[in-house]
Formats: sequence, C-alpha cells, structure tokens
Amino acid sequence: MRKEISVSVEAVLSNPDLMTGDNINALTGGHGGLVIAMASAANCIGNDILKGKDIMLRAKNRPEIEVDEILRNAIGAAKGAGAIPANAALLSATLLYLAGTNARVGCPGANRKLGASARMIAGADKGGVLLIPLGKSTNKITAFPAVHAIYHAAMEGKLTKVKGADLPLLGPLYGHGSLSQDYVFPELCGNAARIGTEAMITAQSGMGMMPNPFISAVLATAATMEILHPDAEFEVMKDGKWVSTDTSEMTGEAAAKTAHLPEKLHFKGTNEELSTARVVGDLGLMFKDIGTPTVVGMLAFAEIMGCLAESGSGAGGGPLCAPMPHQIGADCAVVLRAISQTKSVERAAELVKLNKMSYLDPEMGMVAANTISRKIHGINPGPVTQAIIDATNAETRKAVERRAEESYAQLKAGKSVGDVVKSLDDGRRMTVEGSASKMFSGMLGKEVKVKVVKLTSGARMPHEMMKYYGFDIDADVEVSIDGQKIMMSGITQKIIPDIVIRGDNTYKDLLPLAAIPLLELCLSAHTIINLTTPTAVACAMKLTTPENAATAAENASYVTAAIPGTQPRARKVGELAVKMMKKK
Repeated sequence: MRKEISVSVEAVLSNPDLMTGDNINALTGGHGGLVIAMASAANCIGNDILKGKDIMLRAKNRPEIEVDEILRNAIGAAKGAGAIPANAALLSATLLYLAGTNARVGCPGANRKLGASARMIAGADKGGVLLIPLGKSTNKITAFPAVHAIYHAAMEGKLTKVKGADLPLLGPLYGHGSLSQDYVFPELCGNAARIGTEAMITAQSGMGMMPNPFISAVLATAATMEILHPDAEFEVMKDGKWVSTDTSEMTGEAAAKTAHLPEKLHFKGTNEELSTARVVGDLGLMFKDIGTPTVVGMLAFAEIMGCLAESGSGAGGGPLCAPMPHQIGADCAVVLRAISQTKSVERAAELVKLNKMSYLDPEMGMVAANTISRKIHGINPGPVTQAIIDATNAETRKAVERRAEESYAQLKAGKSVGDVVKSLDDGRRMTVEGSASKMFSGMLGKEVKVKVVKLTSGARMPHEMMKYYGFDIDADVEVSIDGQKIMMSGITQKIIPDIVIRGDNTYKDLLPLAAIPLLELCLSAHTIINLTTPTAVACAMKLTTPENAATAAENASYVTAAIPGTQPRARKVGELAVKMMKKK
C-alpha cells in the first residue's frame, strides 16, 4: 500500500470525533443525548456479570443485596457521563432487566422492586407517572393523558363494579380473597390499562405525532400500577385451568392487546422469545417507581428497547442507521443479554455483527457503531463497548481503506476532490437504493426498484438560505413496481402535506417506499468518511491544502454533508495527513 494511502487511513481513523458530523464530545456530558451514559452503565453491568455477581432481586432479610452494588456502579457511571439521577436510574434498571434481572420480588417484608431500588440508589425524587415524558418524536407529550383518563374513569365508576364505599372491611379477607382477586384486580387491570393506552395513543395523534404503541402500553401500565396493588400474585382461570399471574402481568397483557402488540417479542440476534404481557407489565412496574426521567432519558430508553424486534422503538436498532445520539442502545442490550447467558464477549460480538447485516447499508452501520463505541471505550471501557468494537473494527478499517484506494486512483487520474466525493456519495446512494429495493421486493412479493432522482435543499426556502438539505429536504423519488414507474416529486413539501392535510391519497401506499431510503440518506452525517478520506488523500499527495480540499469536499457532497460540521472535520483530517507525511 502506498504511503499516501496508509497515512490517509490512519488520519481518518485517528480520532472518533473526526469520523462523524455529530458533536459527540458534547455527548460525554449528556448534552443532546445519553448514549455515552447508557453505554457506560452497560459496561459496568457487563463487568459485574463477568465477575460472577448475582443480578437477581432476592427477598433476603438484609438491607442490601448484590444487585444493589451492580446498580450503584452502573448509576455512578451514567451520572459521570451526564445523566441526571432519574435518567441514570432508568437506563441502569432497563439494561439490567434486559440482561435477565427480575422486576420485583417479595411481599411485604424484603419486598424489592427494580425501579424503586434504582431510584433510591440514584438519589432521584419519586415524582409521578403523569410527569414522565415520551421521547421526542418531532413533538412530545407526557403520560398525563393516561393518568387523566384513568382517574376520570375511576370517578365515573368505570374501572370496577366493586364500590369501595360498600366494603364491610379491609385487610387480607378482602385483598387476599375472592372479592379482590376475582373481581377488583382483573377489572382494574383490564379497564385501566385499556383506557390509559387508548388515551396515550389518541393524545399523540392529536399532537401531530405518530403514536408509539409499545411505549404507550408501557406508560399506561405504569399509570395503572401507580393506583393498583403492585405486588399482588394470584391465580386466574384461563381455558379451563388455573394460571398463576400478578397485577403487572395482567395489566401489561391488557395494555399490549389494546396497542395491538403481538403476544410474543423477540430479541434481535438470538431470536429468544419473550411474553409481551410480561415485558410490558415489568417495564410499567419499573416506571411506576423510577422517578421522573427527561426526554433524552426516554429517547435512550427507546433505543435500548430497539433490541426487541417488534417494539418499534428507537432509531438506532436498524434497518436505518441513526445519528450518533441514537446509536448502539439495542446493541448494548443484546451484548448484555449474551454476556449474562454465555459469559462470552466473543459470542456477544457475533450477535452485534449479525444484527448490523440487516441494515440498509451494513457498512455504514458498522462504522457508525464503531465510532461511538471507540469514543465511549476511551472514557469508560468495558466488555459491552469492547464487543461492539470487536464486531465492527475490521469492517470499519476496510471501509476507509477502500475509499482511500479509490480516492488515490481517481486523484492520480486527474479527478478533483469534488469529483471523488461525489462518486463516493453516488455509491452510498446506490447501495441504499439497492438494499431498499430488495427489502421492499421481499415484503410485497413484487419486483420493486427505488431510485432517488433528486436530493437537495430548497424545498421551502431559497437554497442560499439553507444549503444543508437535512433541514429543508427537496427530494424526488422514482418507484418502479413490476416495471410500472411512478415519479414522486416534492416528497416533503407536496406529497406528505397532500396526504395528511388535503386528504389526497394518490401516493399514500407508495410513500414508505420512497421515505425509507430518503431517511437513510438524510441521516448520513453520522459517518463522514466519504468526505474526510478524499481530503486526507489529496493532502497526503500534496495536491491541495487542507482548507481547500475540505471546502471542495463539503460542496460536492450531496448525501453526506446533510448538516453543518463536516467541513472543519475534513480540514482537520487533511492537516493530520500533512503532518504524518512529513514524519514518513
């Protein structure tokens, strides 16, 4: 390999901060996202699991058990990376739960709940479920609609046929007897969960948000568990036989059914099957006690839950590759699950790699995960980020080496830096088009071809006012189904408003076929090697200055340079290449 190429590869890979257009150094303090706090907590949990510590809640007659120490370590790491106490508690408890920890145990003495333990250890205030926000989805709401609807139903006598004013007595004769276990508990679980879930979904729609059924069910369950006996275990008759259950599982079952979730959820990679009622119920119970996380905390929670294929949560679990604040939440959960079950970091890395292969652009998925994991590993190293790095290192280096070799060949042949960058962005676009076409063909059972014809800024504003298309996308997409071509022009400024505001459904069924590849492309600034690599090679070859090369690279990049920040990073990579060549 020529020294110009090898130097350029080392310059591009030298610093995670220069691999992305996102400001990941700010993430170390929790500004803009909690991916670093989340993964730091995951590393602590992974270390403790590998040390043989017991992750289970147990009803022992002592003030502290081993899982409390695991929580304390994880919460401390999350706080150190910018998470407030409630967010640190939420992320640590969620990761532990997905690693295999039970949500509650014991009644009443030595009763322990995962959410409550995490909150107390973190030093977070209790708060109420009505204050818990959903993660931002353009707009945002809290769980207030669920709480509001459930309390109104209670005041109207719609939760249970039992009237408390008519009760002759309280205590075990009521709570452990037929009245509560055959009537009150099942009726409250079913009615409150249904009413709360419906209210959450309706409120999100009313805010111009696409409802998240899974999170809606979880928060409605939390609102129900806030008023219901949270530790009641009892038997119910199902299909002619007695089945053991508890209030959280029954509530989770009703909420999941209302949200039209499947009966089973599956862990990505392992395909391990989990009961939806149990997961929703356990998470709802956890949220009842966790305190008051913020929007960024809930966004990180959603990213973690992306480890479940049917959750529909998070942006970073594939098949799209998300910005850096949304990366590797699902990966962390998958790695912890694998480490808990196998004690093997190598097996965990295999699962991460397997999951990345399902992305529209697996190469970019690998590089993005590698970038943020290297950043975190340099701050709070541990087996979780190590597994992700091991899974993605080779592909990341290959991706940069290939671009360096292509850049060298094109520059040597007389092409400009801008020409090289455009060709690399062309390749990125065609990869996404091809993967999307294959995915849609399989889903529809027809030959589908998707081509992004136009991708620029200027949908609403003059181009000179907003040159970064990620904020003002003007896009045209051609979709071909079994040879029939349909051109969709003005996706954001015409077609979407036509569907939603004006009721014109001409392209409604076709819109997802165009939108998914567009989403993948407009998020491309998470990984900017298409700009930095040609800049480094041109500077190593002494063809231009870092500043001129970086400016030309950004101007030519119609895919990767979706947001501001790519040019100064490309310039720094070019400067590094110049310095390294002087030492050769």
